[in-house]
Amino acid sequence: MNIFEWVGQAQGQLVEEGQPRLAQLMEAIPSMASQDEHQVLDALMPEALALARQHGNPWIEIYLRHWNLQSHILHRLESGPYLSEAVDLLELAHREENIGCPQSTCVTQDLTVAYAQRDGEGFVEERLEVAAETLSRITPRWQCFVCISAQYISALMDAGRYEEALEYAVRQRDAMEATLTPEQFNWRRGNMDAAVYDAKARLGRYDEAIEEARERLKRAQANRTEHHVTSTQLDLAIYLCESGRAEEALELMPDGETILNTPAFYKDTARALAELVKADVIENSWQMSRTVWTMAQRLEANGAYSPALRVAQAHAELSIARRQPWVARQSVAMIARILPELRKPARFQAIHDRLLAELEAIPAPEVGLPEGISAEQILDTLSGDPELDLPTLQAAHPLHPEDDRLLMALSEALEVTGLIKPSLAVLREALEAAPTPQRLTLLGGRLIRHGEDAALDALLSAYEGEGDAFAASAWWLRGDRAQRREDLAGAAEAFLLARARARHNLSQGDAMTNLESKG
Repeated sequence: MNIFEWVGQAQGQLVEEGQPRLAQLMEAIPSMASQDEHQVLDALMPEALALARQHGNPWIEIYLRHWNLQSHILHRLESGPYLSEAVDLLELAHREENIGCPQSTCVTQDLTVAYAQRDGEGFVEERLEVAAETLSRITPRWQCFVCISAQYISALMDAGRYEEALEYAVRQRDAMEATLTPEQFNWRRGNMDAAVYDAKARLGRYDEAIEEARERLKRAQANRTEHHVTSTQLDLAIYLCESGRAEEALELMPDGETILNTPAFYKDTARALAELVKADVIENSWQMSRTVWTMAQRLEANGAYSPALRVAQAHAELSIARRQPWVARQSVAMIARILPELRKPARFQAIHDRLLAELEAIPAPEVGLPEGISAEQILDTLSGDPELDLPTLQAAHPLHPEDDRLLMALSEALEVTGLIKPSLAVLREALEAAPTPQRLTLLGGRLIRHGEDAALDALLSAYEGEGDAFAASAWWLRGDRAQRREDLAGAAEAFLLARARARHNLSQGDAMTNLESKG
């Protein structure tokens, strides 16, 4: 049965049964998943699943959970937390009473993609076997024929079997064209086109790849499929760079917000940025490095180890090229953390070892601060580039441990270059060495920024009993956290308490001044 034919029938039946809301959600959720409207999807999914389970039709539940996985695994690359959900859904979809559900075939894609993200090269044979078995049960008339074929081709590409991938992609596309109406073929062909031109690019056939990618971009723009527009722009940018046309590539790069909202774009973005730097079209700056590092961290946290390794490699190579070994060491350490998670780690072990040797060959910068130099003089020498200033600040802070300006500059330089834990450690050590409300506020604010709720609560509990000034800072931090969570009532209450404790502290200070004057 045609997948969307079944969906249309189910929606019509729901409306007849007086459940139009579930029918509306079945219509809306696939579009949200496909077009990267993930926050809206997250808000609606609990309601949709509750209505589906209340209705009692497991096919509708399978359909909704599949599209939820499309959002979380294919677009947001959250294969770590959602791998077990993919396994559970596959089991539900392949029960005897549900195997006839057209969406049960699509569920296979969710699981194969999750394994590909965990270790694409390590699970090549399993991915090929599962995709081939699924394709043997369907025809090009099925919408999921494109998706499952793309997974088979992706596995071939991960194995370096580019000629085979190209031949297979062309064969599958031809089968679609011979079976579908022209309208159907033009609407569904996008992923097959991408597979064809990507294989050609890997084989060095850039002119053909660029021409075909441009055609796909035009169709995606005409169809207003924004996810495909962005992915094709990135493909084109990479191919143009690799064929010596980097200036054209720069014009195609999507905006940063679009990229950061969808981790599916991270690996290709890092690759494109590295190529643009190599072509000397953009600067190899600390700001760009921070963006790449942010992407690598999110991928690792998501359990998407294969793309995380590629982005971490790009970050390390860019940092080494800037001769910033302490920045590169972060991503090399990430690669080392991920290696034990891989089924076949040999290739990335070699990459790790090469990067480690390269960063260790960079000589440490010599920082000579004149004896007796003041904190003011040190601050005047800073360049504004946190990577270049970091060695100076690390040498300066022990000379003036009481100066909060140097402390703040050091913690910020560490933070913006991606050294979050060292940044927090510097602030914590300074607070413990010389506690002040200002230092409590500085550390607490950083903990809020990085979502360290447990650490913040422990910090406030430890210091709020140290007097009104510390209590005022503690309540102000609670208000700040509540405000960021959009808990406006909680924020208002906390800020009022902070103000009251600050006023009490001032009045106590005035009383002490009066006593001293009378004495």
